[in-house]
Amino acid sequence: MILTTLQLVFTNVAFFSLLVGAITMEMYAGKHGYESQTLLYIWISSYGFLSTLVIFVSLLLKTAVPILIMSFGLNLLFAYSYFILQIRKLNFNNAEIWAYGTLFIALACFMLSSIPIFVGSGLIAILTDKYLDNLFFHHLFLFCSVVMVHKYWLSVCDYEVESYLIEL
Repeated sequence: MILTTLQLVFTNVAFFSLLVGAITMEMYAGKHGYESQTLLYIWISSYGFLSTLVIFVSLLLKTAVPILIMSFGLNLLFAYSYFILQIRKLNFNNAEIWAYGTLFIALACFMLSSIPIFVGSGLIAILTDKYLDNLFFHHLFLFCSVVMVHKYWLSVCDYEVESYLIEL
């Protein structure tokens, strides 16, 4: 039960941090002089604590509705908000077509990560002789989605250290 809670909390925090990181990425100082990194840490820690509390209590009480709302509904909202925000930024900056493709592959991997939670867990268990479960494939496709978002970030980023030209 604790391992399932941790897996779902890490998934929730990953999507939340993706959205909040995209929003606060270009902020250098928020209200009251906080840096964007500090705001990001505060928001992610708060959401992670809330997510842990809701999922663990729901598993103890054996109710699936709060887990469904938090793990599927909110993650769907955060992920699609992130993708819409990035597409609007790409349209505004007249970006290359490759960035759109990378973003849509990340979206496809995200949608594939949602499927094993609801469909096919019995088939996965039978085909793998019960060595793997549906959460493995959920995290596999989620990892592919995060890797594609990172690849997207590297293709559109122009002001980070990795993008600077070194002149000798």
